[in-house]
Amino acid sequence: MKIIHTYKINKRAMNSQVTNYESKDNTMNIEKLSKLNDNSNEYVKVYSKSSKLKYRGVYEKLQMIQSTNPKFKLIVEILISQQETIKNLEERIKYIEKEKVE
Repeated sequence: MKIIHTYKINKRAMNSQVTNYESKDNTMNIEKLSKLNDNSNEYVKVYSKSSKLKYRGVYEKLQMIQSTNPKFKLIVEILISQQETIKNLEERIKYIEKEKVE
């Protein structure tokens, strides 16, 4: 019975996270991705020279971060440039609509 109750609570929490995620602005999501990427860089700096590197999971996580981090950095840069392009296009559309009205 306890497992079912926990499942319902987790399902409700996940549903609320989805609705919160959909309602936020895209710039917030890009900033969050950028911050997560920076945090992974910090993890690499801290644990690459640490004595904890010998523990299982730490080395694998470092390898994963080092192999995927440049890709995520590129994705964030692409999203930022797309966001700027979208803003410019929105401004053009507003300008064209103003000209049509006049």
